[in-house]
Amino acid sequence: MFHNSSIYFHCAPVGHKLDNLASCENVSFNVVTDVWVAPIFSGQNMKFNGFDTNFNSIIIFGKAREVIGKEKLEVFIAFLKKFLEICQCQKYEPDGIRYIEKSMKKTKLIKIEIEHMTGKRGIRNLPVKE
Repeated sequence: MFHNSSIYFHCAPVGHKLDNLASCENVSFNVVTDVWVAPIFSGQNMKFNGFDTNFNSIIIFGKAREVIGKEKLEVFIAFLKKFLEICQCQKYEPDGIRYIEKSMKKTKLIKIEIEHMTGKRGIRNLPVKE
């Protein structure tokens, strides 16, 4: 989740990701959206000529660290509020907060502090055979 100019994700309390982060805090995070694969046709006969893709992508580079204490609770509550808003079920917020307080000890929260990013967009006017 993007929150307070950083990327946050939660994970199991042990595992490969955490082992890697323990030895190197430098990370990248990639997001690709609006992907559309289409056949390409060319020439007067509209002969099939392969495929092409429209997309938007971004790669974020930064340092990752575990979030603990008050910040961890605040970010988990931000996660909760975001997803309750999406499903329009804010009435469950008190139950969600109680669940977070009870179970957050079993979950790690990682923060990626963004240092720089790069983006790419592949937008093509792809002719489609009707």
